[in-house]
Amino acid sequence: ADGPRRLPRPGRVLAGNRLMRILFLSRWNPYPPDNGSKIRVFSLLRGLCERHDVTLISFCSPAEKAVDPPPPGPRPSEIHLCPYREFEPESSRALLGFLSSTPRYLVDTHNPEMESLIDQALRHTKYDLVIASQLSMAAYYRSFRGIPAIFEEVELGIYWPGSTQEGSPWTRFRRGITWAKHRRFMSRLLDNFALCTVVSDVERQLLAEAAPGYTSVHVVPNSVDAGPAGEGVMGRQPDSLIFTGSLRYAPNHDAMTW
Repeated sequence: ADGPRRLPRPGRVLAGNRLMRILFLSRWNPYPPDNGSKIRVFSLLRGLCERHDVTLISFCSPAEKAVDPPPPGPRPSEIHLCPYREFEPESSRALLGFLSSTPRYLVDTHNPEMESLIDQALRHTKYDLVIASQLSMAAYYRSFRGIPAIFEEVELGIYWPGSTQEGSPWTRFRRGITWAKHRRFMSRLLDNFALCTVVSDVERQLLAEAAPGYTSVHVVPNSVDAGPAGEGVMGRQPDSLIFTGSLRYAPNHDAMTW
């Protein structure tokens, strides 16, 4: 009874010829789309909103003094924001997380206000589908249990101990423990989702290792809008590139070092 429900067929027509009512849960407020995760969410929402009625519930950074409105074009019919508290490794909740089967950063950052926003949305509207973007939002599965759900962008590569052999034996040991914990947690978590997406075949292979019995996996690569350049946009320059990712994110730093 607690397993994933089948995805609905888009046959029921809503107002304005919309096909489904979708609740989209995001770790990142995509407006403005100024980092890689935001760009992905922004693009997915733009595509979904062309055909479906979408409500967005998203975390936002407390440092954001103002939240940009969505640009013209397809957009969510409702947007609800919740301030996000960053992981504090030395907090009491984070330390208790060592004893939990849930990754401790999820234990520490779990937010009752986000739970309340999801509960309110589900009480007021009958949704056909929930899309939970990234692990931080999929972890709220208890709030939407019983509704068909997609886990968008499962990511395990950053926890895989084979991704780097650098560091002390203690560091490598900790990475191994972290991988084992995330692998077990992910295997249990996926039971609550009808399907999930990953960004590459490499991530699909890691997921197959972590949850070999879960086969409803679809690769949806990251991409950018490469439409025609507008006025004042510089053309291509030989032997040059622009990298807009944060170098505080270890995979980005590794990519630029490589």
